Amino acid sequence: MNPRRTLIALSVVLCALLLVACSEEPVYACDLFSNGKCTFKPGDVYEVPAPQRPVVTWTDFSHHLYFHSKITPGLRVRKSAIDELNEKKAGVCHYRLSDPRRQLIAVEGELEGFRVDDDGIWCFDYFGTQLLHFVRTNDIADEKVDMALFPLELEIHLNSKGPSVRRLIRLSGWQP
Repeated sequence: MNPRRTLIALSVVLCALLLVACSEEPVYACDLFSNGKCTFKPGDVYEVPAPQRPVVTWTDFSHHLYFHSKITPGLRVRKSAIDELNEKKAGVCHYRLSDPRRQLIAVEGELEGFRVDDDGIWCFDYFGTQLLHFVRTNDIADEKVDMALFPLELEIHLNSKGPSVRRLIRLSGWQP
């Protein structure tokens, strides 16, 4: 075989392997993990369904998001990333929700959902819960909803020093 063709063939194989390896991110945002794969990776904007009841305050809106939307920001950490951290008993995911303009107080807490499978960990929580914590901390829970509050920045991380993902939460659809 021609040495040049061998080199080209080898280069193609290496590029293909590199693409496969890169597509298997060890840590990524994942809002719905089912049957061994992330079935919904978050986009830039979440769609808010129209409420059946009046939604006036931030408390009303947080409850509406909790009970009627499927906004469950999450974090997927593959087993390889956990092994690299020597955290075989990793068991808590945390979040930090903040105003990227730094005008309001950030809140932190633990995520409610935590699932372990053969390939890693998926943790998640309802955004309505996180938003309610945020508006209560900032004493605006009983104020009228104003979508100008968004986007908010959400960071989710495994344990206190583990891997994390950070993204902006934007909402569209229903408006007060």
